[in-house]
Amino acid sequence: ALKLQRELVASKPDDDQLLFELGQTEYWVGFAAWRAGDFERAATGFGAYRQVSEKLVAREPGNREWRAEVAFALTNLGALASERKHYADALPLFRQSMVVVDTLLQESGLATAVAADLLNARSWEGTTLMALGRRDEGLAVLGDHAARIRALIAQAPDDHRLQESFCNGLSSYGVAAIEAGQPQLALSIAVEGARIARSLIARDADNLDYQVDRAYHLQVEASARFQLGEWAVARASIDAAIAALMAVLDRDPARILARISLMSLWDLGFDQAWRDGDLPQTRRIVADALRVADSTPVGSLHAPLIRASA
Repeated sequence: ALKLQRELVASKPDDDQLLFELGQTEYWVGFAAWRAGDFERAATGFGAYRQVSEKLVAREPGNREWRAEVAFALTNLGALASERKHYADALPLFRQSMVVVDTLLQESGLATAVAADLLNARSWEGTTLMALGRRDEGLAVLGDHAARIRALIAQAPDDHRLQESFCNGLSSYGVAAIEAGQPQLALSIAVEGARIARSLIARDADNLDYQVDRAYHLQVEASARFQLGEWAVARASIDAAIAALMAVLDRDPARILARISLMSLWDLGFDQAWRDGDLPQTRRIVADALRVADSTPVGSLHAPLIRASA
C-alpha cells in the first residue's frame, strides 16, 4: 500500500488528499513496525508521517485537520521515544504537540472525541515527567489532563468511548500518585476510575476492555491501601483485581497487558503474605505466576519480562 501511495503522490504531487492518504499509510507502516519491535523502522514511518503532515499545513495553514495530524505525529514520535526510554527526547515532542493542541482547542466546533485524542499528548507529557523523576510536575500535568477530559465528558455525557478513554487515563494518573508516595490522592483516583468502569460494564458486560480498566483501578486501590498500611482492605482489592484479570485471560489469552498487571498484583500479594508470615500463600502466588508466565504466547515482546517477574 505504501509503495502504491508513493507512486500516486509522485504522479500528482499537488493533490492534497493523496498526500494526506500517504501520511496515513506511513503512520500505519510505522505502527506495525512498532508492534513488531522494529523501533528504527517505526521511527522512520512516524517521521515520514510528520513530514507529510507539516507539508500539508504549509500548503494550507488554516486547515484544522492538517494541524491535528501534526499534533498526532508529534505525540506518536514522543510515545515511541518514551517506550525506548529516551524520555529526554520524548518530553519536547509532547510539549510541541500540546502547543498545537491548545491552539486547536481554542477554536469552536472541534469534536469532543478528537479533542480527547489530541489531549493524549498531555497525559504522555505527565508520565514522561514522572519517568524523569520530576514527580511534582508530572502529577500536576496528569491532574490537568484529567480535569480537561472531565470537562469534555460534561459536554458529551453519553459518549461511552470518551468515558472509557478517561477511565483508562485515570489508571496512569493513579499509578503516578502511588509512585509519588501520595496514597490518598491515588485512592481518590482509583475510586473515580472504578466507578466509571462499573458504569461501563453495566452497559456492556461482555466488553473486556471495561473489565481490564476496572481491574487496573482495583490494583491502584490495593497499592494505595498497602501504602496506608490497610492490609486487609488491600488484600481484598488484590484478590478482586486478580479474579477480574484471570477471567479476562480465560476469554482472551492474548491480552499481554493483563498478564503484566497480574504480575504486579502478585508482587503486592506476595509482599503482604510474606509480611504476614503466610508461607502457603506465597507458594500459591509463585505457582500461579509461573503458570501464567508459561502460558504467555511465544514471541510476545513482553514474555521475558513476565517470566522474570514470575
